Amino acid sequence: MIKRTYLAMLKFGTTRRILRGCRSKVLRACGRSDAYDEVTALSQKSEADLFLDIGCHQGEILQRFIESGLGCKVTAFDPISSNLDKARDKLSQYPQVAFVEAAVSDNDGKATFFVNRNEQTSSLLENDQGNSRSFPDDTLRLTETEVETLRLDTWMKSSNHRADRIFIKCDTQGNEARVIRGGMETFRTKVVGFYAEVMLDDMYEGQATITELRDLLEKDCGLVLSNIYNCLRDTNGRALQVDMLWIRDSKK
Repeated sequence: MIKRTYLAMLKFGTTRRILRGCRSKVLRACGRSDAYDEVTALSQKSEADLFLDIGCHQGEILQRFIESGLGCKVTAFDPISSNLDKARDKLSQYPQVAFVEAAVSDNDGKATFFVNRNEQTSSLLENDQGNSRSFPDDTLRLTETEVETLRLDTWMKSSNHRADRIFIKCDTQGNEARVIRGGMETFRTKVVGFYAEVMLDDMYEGQATITELRDLLEKDCGLVLSNIYNCLRDTNGRALQVDMLWIRDSKK
């Protein structure tokens, strides 16, 4: 009952901002970080002039960043047109947001996108045993569809963006390493922050591992690991995924 009431109150902008502000204060009082506030603050501190939401779904997380104070230009990517339609509606009052219908990956072209019952678990990657074991209903395959894919480096060149300092939020259900490999020039020269969901269990076939991501971001791109946020566990206590934040080392 309490949870339903809370979720219902989040539908109203003013109430939503008040409740989330209280949540942030409680977390800080408990010695924990609020990822939305921290990413927003770091993007401001680093003077990011472009924020990329790669895998924006229907704009839920991007809305939280903007309501936390994110004020720079934003481009949101998602391969499913119906998701982008809802995101545009949700974020219609924020003119700094632009949308691109594509899945950011390591090649320019087309690919199969696997659509699950819970759309937020859909991916360019096939489900692996972790999804089947921990979320059999949510990750039940409904259909497959062909989507446009593009490399971040390709998009940066074709879009004529003059951004020099880019902060990225990436939620691509295990495809994070391909996102980075398709944007190595951008990551090495322009990215000042990278906030991503990282898989711990075998959730998707061919997914990026923590070690792989750390090698790419830290050894190849010069970022440093800044924070690790709440761990998602299944009902049996198995660790499934965490959110992690990398930033540009200001001393380099």
